[in-house]
Amino acid sequence: MAPNAPEPPGTPGRRVPATDDQTFKTRLEWFCNDWDLGLDSDKTTTDINGEATIDCKCVKLLRFCHHKSLFERALEEFDKEARPLYQGWVDKPKAERGTIPPATRHQKRPVNDTEREILLQCLYRILKGYRAAWQKTEGGTPESIKRRIRESRFDVTPVSTPSIFPSPRVNSEKRQREESFADITITKKSKVPDLQQQRSLSDMAPPRGRPLRQDPMPPPSATTRKADSSYTRSANTSFAESEASETVFSQSGNNRSWMATQETIPDELPERNEAFTTLRDDKYISSNYESSSFEARVGDVPEDEIIEPISLRAASPAEEELSQELLGFGIDKEPLTEETIDEAQFRERLKGIFPEIPRRLNSARLCVIYEITRVFLHADVSLSEFSAPVTSSLDDYDTLWKFLRSLPCLQDQPFPERSSREAWACALEGSYEKGYLAVVLGGSLHFRSDGDDRFFRLKLDPLKLEFSHRLGRRFGHDRFFEILMPQLSGRHIPGPLEALGQRGPPIIVKWLVETTHSLVGWDWKPFIVKDKEKRNKKQLIVTKNVEAVVDTAFRIFFFAIDGPKFVRKDRLITHPDARVGRPKMSIPVLLDSLSRNSPTIVLLPEQIRLIDKNITFGDAKNVMNDGCGKISPSLALKITQKLGLSYLPTAFQGRIGEAKGLWVIDLHDKGGEDWIETYPSQRKWFRGKKATGEWNDPSHRTFEVLKCSGPLKSADLNLQFLPLLMDRAKNPELMKRALSDILEQGLDLKVKEIQEAMDDPQSFRKWVRDSNPNLKERLKGSIAYKAGLPVVREERLNVFLDAGFDPRKLMFMKEMAKDVFKSRTDELKERLNITVGRSTYAYMVPDFWGVLEPDEVYIDFSSFIDNVSGFSGATLSGDEILVARSPAHFVSDIQKVKAVIKAELVGLKDVIVFSTKGKPSLADKLSGGDFDGDIAWVCWEPSIVDNFETAEVPEACDLVKEGLLRQDKTTYEQLVSTVNDNEAKVSLFLRKSFEFNMRQSLLGICTNFKECVCYTEGKVDTPASRYLSQLLSNLVDQQKQGYIFEEDDWTYFKEARVKFKPRKPRYRTEDPVANAEHIIDHLKYVAEKTIDKALVDFHQTFPDPPYWDRDLSLYFYKFADLATRDPVWKNLLDNLKKDVKALHKEWAKKVQHGHNSKRNPNSREDNESIPDFTEFCNNLYERFHEIQPHEETHASQGLMATPGANSEMSNWELLKASTAVAAFANFAAPWNPTKIYMSNFVWWMAGKQLCTLKAMCNNVAPHSVIQTMYIVQKPDPSIIRRLRSEGQAANLEDTASIANEADLDAMDDD
Repeated sequence: MAPNAPEPPGTPGRRVPATDDQTFKTRLEWFCNDWDLGLDSDKTTTDINGEATIDCKCVKLLRFCHHKSLFERALEEFDKEARPLYQGWVDKPKAERGTIPPATRHQKRPVNDTEREILLQCLYRILKGYRAAWQKTEGGTPESIKRRIRESRFDVTPVSTPSIFPSPRVNSEKRQREESFADITITKKSKVPDLQQQRSLSDMAPPRGRPLRQDPMPPPSATTRKADSSYTRSANTSFAESEASETVFSQSGNNRSWMATQETIPDELPERNEAFTTLRDDKYISSNYESSSFEARVGDVPEDEIIEPISLRAASPAEEELSQELLGFGIDKEPLTEETIDEAQFRERLKGIFPEIPRRLNSARLCVIYEITRVFLHADVSLSEFSAPVTSSLDDYDTLWKFLRSLPCLQDQPFPERSSREAWACALEGSYEKGYLAVVLGGSLHFRSDGDDRFFRLKLDPLKLEFSHRLGRRFGHDRFFEILMPQLSGRHIPGPLEALGQRGPPIIVKWLVETTHSLVGWDWKPFIVKDKEKRNKKQLIVTKNVEAVVDTAFRIFFFAIDGPKFVRKDRLITHPDARVGRPKMSIPVLLDSLSRNSPTIVLLPEQIRLIDKNITFGDAKNVMNDGCGKISPSLALKITQKLGLSYLPTAFQGRIGEAKGLWVIDLHDKGGEDWIETYPSQRKWFRGKKATGEWNDPSHRTFEVLKCSGPLKSADLNLQFLPLLMDRAKNPELMKRALSDILEQGLDLKVKEIQEAMDDPQSFRKWVRDSNPNLKERLKGSIAYKAGLPVVREERLNVFLDAGFDPRKLMFMKEMAKDVFKSRTDELKERLNITVGRSTYAYMVPDFWGVLEPDEVYIDFSSFIDNVSGFSGATLSGDEILVARSPAHFVSDIQKVKAVIKAELVGLKDVIVFSTKGKPSLADKLSGGDFDGDIAWVCWEPSIVDNFETAEVPEACDLVKEGLLRQDKTTYEQLVSTVNDNEAKVSLFLRKSFEFNMRQSLLGICTNFKECVCYTEGKVDTPASRYLSQLLSNLVDQQKQGYIFEEDDWTYFKEARVKFKPRKPRYRTEDPVANAEHIIDHLKYVAEKTIDKALVDFHQTFPDPPYWDRDLSLYFYKFADLATRDPVWKNLLDNLKKDVKALHKEWAKKVQHGHNSKRNPNSREDNESIPDFTEFCNNLYERFHEIQPHEETHASQGLMATPGANSEMSNWELLKASTAVAAFANFAAPWNPTKIYMSNFVWWMAGKQLCTLKAMCNNVAPHSVIQTMYIVQKPDPSIIRRLRSEGQAANLEDTASIANEADLDAMDDD
């Protein structure tokens, strides 16, 4: 028994007979059979304050009433109050007038956790009233209590309390239907419970369904939102899930009245059919849930650390004593305020977001459940409507999709994009991995409209392959789920969240962390949150949103803690065997690396050398090798071979165990052994003692590679460097002219490359490959498609070029080529890609051997070609060069140093070696850089270097001490110092870390503001700009250093340090003008002028070709000729033409409506800029390929027959594609094909088939290439050059490399 639990009064020393106790248990059981309150006479549990829980208090008070013959009277009053309360929760289908829910006899009233809590509070209040009344009448009132009442300042007259929600009956008079719903005053009188009229908890209860409106429609501000009735039954009850202890409301806006609801009393109880909620097996419905090892209790967490705006916890002993003494005087609980109601409403909208699966899906594979759930979520159809049988045939992806399209509930519903075939195959195998790649389960949460029942809408992503991470390799990739989530604060959040202010995000975080989320049949818990990876600016400009960019800011990783075939183990199993089940695991072991990388060599424990001290200079804090270690040449070679590289890198960026950073080859090692060194600056966490199982785990001894150094090439000048170069120029005009000349020369060169590539298909194919090799996708084993065309634009061009299409002879090809050309020129204008031929980007590594003096560097090249001049090779010895690191804000972030050659460093190629002498280090001078993978811009262009002088590093200002920036230095030990339970500590830590890491980042806003300040002041080195630069430097490491900087802090910062309102730069808002003063304005003008001229030349050089290609319609015309002589063929073609035209009509309607224009859009940009185009196109594509012959004849059988399992290139599919082309000529051979217009419909529906038809029309039979071979093909530039020379060099051999005498003999003697 809990020490603070209230004891019912009784006669001292009196023993309750066993028979009487059994009678009480029987009566309690009958009561619980009627009301599902989960009461147990033998149960003794306490809450987080060590007090008896509400159900235990109710049992003790019921026992008291049983002994005092008050049991029946108390339960009758409870039944009287609870029935109207429960009545409001009953679902009313479609809220139709007069509709009564279906009767369910012989069942207890089912309630969810929140409703049960409300009913228990109602019962507890009634029982307390009976006990207090008995004490007054039978037990007397102590004089001390009477005296305290007389001396109390409380008004003992009846108190009127504003009613938040009106009770069904306020007084004995029936309320008129026409009354307005004003706030109702309820009076509590000092009477015994059977006579008194008290405020009922039904006043505060939300209606289960949509209320039946009995009064005129209220104004919009008073409209009631449908209450969310869904809830998630979880097999976990101990992870601080406090939602069940919070009052739930569903009132919207500031309205404080419920619209009248027609009172409907069902025969018994309705059966609930809730959106996205299906009851699982009985073991999950039981109130005695089996707890997973992941669930953490918060019993020892202090109350002030848990934010509970609406608390229904049991009263403390002192509070309960006072409430008993004053119960009869109308002193009620503290009235609910507007804020707590809004919070309760908000919490209610967070329920039911993750759908539970129907029971019939429990036996299906995880990937099948995932795909079915994904389709239902996309169509916004409840999974509870899934009622079809599940068989093993659904393992076939095409069969699964046909099965889903046949379901009545999904008829005419939109379907999502298909999953990757390779990912599906990996999932079926059960490994969920393929080499370095792994299947990713993921999705995203999006804000719903303010009036929706739920706050978020969940969308699942197609299964795809990505590089794996350590945790997935250790525990299984199917144990991880990645959910993208939008920003929870800022300027573009929904109204309800904005109205809650700073109280809103913690509610969402608490829901995330302290709730067990059921999804795809497994139970999940989040354990880490990261910023969503920002897409490369170049990629965004070039791809033009090939894939939709979701409005999300954070990536949350979930871990599966329970599910089918999970087994209990006493200890953590590192590498579980899926055949015997998966072990349940806990969160503390999961706080590890989630970076995606390539695992290579597993080292022995003795091969990992732990170096005790960092390399320092002068001061122990002045670390000179921060983040960098050494690796043996032997091990480096093995890693290179494992990665399949054609060269030996000098440096590897990666991880091993607790260490991360960069490792450089120690060329001085001649031992031939495999070893790796890690320094303290690289080790980020404590792995434990050696010789333990955790320390020796193979996953901690695997060297994981993220990136590596490689051959260097000419680099583009970062836009941030331009103002700094101008500020530090000895002659600003000369620097301006030099930069302008470099830009103009680079633009001319790039435009010329594009124009020359259009001369012939082979050159264009090479240029496409060079501009976007798409290696990341090709490494996954296939080319991704959207409907009938590849997703990536450059791959579309490759496919068409390989099939024999010429961009000069087909309009669709020219449009794609023009799109490529325009995207490149847009990139040049947007990013001002000033290619400086004598510059490069290289990894920064420290001089471990100590041979470089301060301000000396070493750089050597394995191969280097100046992309501007075309000359190859570069040797820097004794030359002055510039080094910088992005982002660059201070004028000292670009340094002039001396490049030297040292014998000890020879062999370190394609990296730049910095000296380990000097204070501060050179890396630290470059905007606080280090050696854990930072890349330096290196420039040896004389026109820039000679005109530059280095600035001294300014003294850093401490924004925290000046009160301009806040910092949270709370350690983990401090955070959990008052919590005893280990899992409760993890729960608290996760909640606090989520709240901190999901704050809005103001880095981008501050960066733009600083740009405006520098533009307005015309300088980059002013007091205001220096403070802003320091702020940006701090915000870059905001999460690591615990900095807090929010909107209010930003407002104060600007008021304190920026005394003027800056104006936006001209290059951001207006057209550029000639001879502008600011360097970027001037270069924008140069870029605009050069590129506009190139676009004009492009259109003049390549006139518009026809849309129509006769080769594509020939196949149809051959069958049309047969149809003139055979009615079977005629009937088949007539049906096919009708089906194709029907789909084209839908296409034309969509694209015309999407552009709000009568014109027929043709370019890719036009099509894919239509809202929901991907969804529409994929669904139309599915329907196009579902077109089958209407009758089974010998003709249809012959067309449908295929030599293998793949039917994509069957004669029927080829005929269908050709028919779609012929439809634009009215199915007749045109007299003038050049005048016929053909929309993009045919390409999106049958791109693959049309390419096959085109290749078959060539005089020479095409080569057959499977996809795994196609992805490794690369155009040979030497052959293309020779072909372009019209045979003049066709017989020349490449004599660049001579390996033996046979090569010499093969050469001509003359």
